[in-house]
Amino acid sequence: MSVDRSKSEIEAAFTQLGDHEEYDWVPLPGDRFEGVYNKVLYTSRATGEVYELVKIEEGAEFPTHYHPTLQTLYLTEGKLRHPDGEVTNPGRFEVIPAGEKHGNYVAEETAIQHKHFSGTPMFHLEDGSTYIYQDDGHVIDCGKLDMGQRLNQENMLR
Repeated sequence: MSVDRSKSEIEAAFTQLGDHEEYDWVPLPGDRFEGVYNKVLYTSRATGEVYELVKIEEGAEFPTHYHPTLQTLYLTEGKLRHPDGEVTNPGRFEVIPAGEKHGNYVAEETAIQHKHFSGTPMFHLEDGSTYIYQDDGHVIDCGKLDMGQRLNQENMLR
């Protein structure tokens, strides 16, 4: 096995260094995430930890879902409407515990978020559809998992 020594170890951990405008937005897959894109800035191959930017185009929806890891997010641009009608404006920081159901968010204006996941990002939708990140930000559709009673709870891990 050959190892690329052209980058330092720290540079190799970063998916996209420098000006993020130089990199394309990666669309999340399928009709569930139409109008939603990411740019993974850092991935730890040891822990799966990820820092990324997420763009949700005006009118697009980010469906209700769960993650098996802690997620934090900070809205830098745009407005997101929550299911209860609350609107998140730029400058809001949120912490979402592992397993906690969150979403369906609708972008009232194109929104940009900074997100951090404490481990490899996975999205479990309410119908069991499951998606997992590759370290470059592309997302794999893993099909549906039979999680029975775990889904549609406030926290699927409790």
